[in-house]
Amino acid sequence: MTFGDRLEIVLWNPLILLLMIPVAYILKSGLSLLVSLIFTKIFPMKTGSLEVFGAKYMKDNSGKWEKSGQRAAIGFSAEHTIDLTRLSDIDKAASKERAFMLVTSVIMLILTAGAFAGCFAGAMNIDRLYVNSAVFYMGFWMLLFAVVTFINTLRAIAITSSGNSLGAYAQTAINMLRKNIPFEQQELKPVGELNLKKVTNAERYMYFPLYFTYLDACDRFELMPEAVNEIERFMSPNPVGKTEQLDCVMLTYYYSRHNIIPYKAKEYYHKAESILEKDTDPNSMVIKGFYQLNCFGDVNRAEQCVRKALEGIEAFSVPVEREYVRGLIAKLNQSINKLKSTF
Repeated sequence: MTFGDRLEIVLWNPLILLLMIPVAYILKSGLSLLVSLIFTKIFPMKTGSLEVFGAKYMKDNSGKWEKSGQRAAIGFSAEHTIDLTRLSDIDKAASKERAFMLVTSVIMLILTAGAFAGCFAGAMNIDRLYVNSAVFYMGFWMLLFAVVTFINTLRAIAITSSGNSLGAYAQTAINMLRKNIPFEQQELKPVGELNLKKVTNAERYMYFPLYFTYLDACDRFELMPEAVNEIERFMSPNPVGKTEQLDCVMLTYYYSRHNIIPYKAKEYYHKAESILEKDTDPNSMVIKGFYQLNCFGDVNRAEQCVRKALEGIEAFSVPVEREYVRGLIAKLNQSINKLKSTF
């Protein structure tokens, strides 16, 4: 049998081509997680959360991993951020993060290219039907997923590296927060006032939670409706990306506290349910507290949210964030006491 005949037999299995997609994704995501964890030791990074087949785990104050949420998903993932205890020069934080993203994606590209070469060679030497196709397509999909990740990484780096982009503008504000410069000392502007040549929807989704939090922290409530109306114009009807879902979290908060419209709050809560339902992060607990209090009048559940938020408040490594959430907890308590006084 010629090489061409063998290749045709291996390739002509469309069912196996589809069946190997989830298998390859699981293997690629597991390998990617391993690579990223290894390089957090080399770069000044720390792992903030892990996700294993939809189960999210976060570290508590004692350093132990605890389950904090569940959603429908396959594979593995992790969120890594700069470890401020290991980085002496905070101004280098953004470049270190970009270097970490680039190095890990390049390593993954090399590893999956090697895996594909091995799978291809193996498939050409396996005589059993379907097994040879499965081996080939496993390597093929792993490489393809790695290529897509690499392209997205380059795109993200280009956005945040450009001095005239919304991504770079947002990154500058984030770096100021990491330096413990409070929102009150910043001057964040709405997207329309930044005079940017091109703004992608992804950048809008990323910037909105930051800008909205700035308005909330600075008591600039009069600017919130304009910001909310703008992001609602660009959001898709059924957001599935994590960035858009984070926007839905902020909109749940807006319609549960600042502009109380229960049906709107419930709509956005449902869209962000995979994040909010079982997340015990203090930010999420405060949002859920306002949601339970102002949309359902449930004082008991709101008080439970306050207690849970207080338990995790010390986990914030940046004092500015910690004090902001302390303020939100105090305001939630005021709202609870105000409603209780009407009973």
